[in-house]
Amino acid sequence: MTIDLTIAINSGDRSSLPSTTSSILRISAEASRRSVTVGEKVRFYYGQANDESWIHIIGGHFDKVYVTGSFHPDFDREYGVETTAVPAGSVTVAEYTFKYPGLYLLVNHKLIRATEKGQAVQIMVEGEENLDIMTVIEAPTAVR
Repeated sequence: MTIDLTIAINSGDRSSLPSTTSSILRISAEASRRSVTVGEKVRFYYGQANDESWIHIIGGHFDKVYVTGSFHPDFDREYGVETTAVPAGSVTVAEYTFKYPGLYLLVNHKLIRATEKGQAVQIMVEGEENLDIMTVIEAPTAVR
């Protein structure tokens, strides 16, 4: 089963944001209601109206990327991609099957936009840990 997650970056109200490109992040209602479990594939639709973006999933590599959002068999696809471009005024579609539980981030790799403008999405993945993928040898602690 595939879960569709739509992310649209649009020009928004500039009054409360820094003077560069302001943006509003929208997530489809279907995706925001569903929890993601290990083994589920999520298809991200990422659109950017006025400026380019570089999307990246922290914690994994996209399984498949549909360049310019086209599903047509003659159009380009990329596989095993860490970061992919989204041209201004375009859409890129990327798929990822979550293999391990935890918190993942989908971000605009122009990181000032992810941190200052909110172009980041948290994805909590639930399920069983796979010790063949990762073994925790020391429990996490607070940063000192």
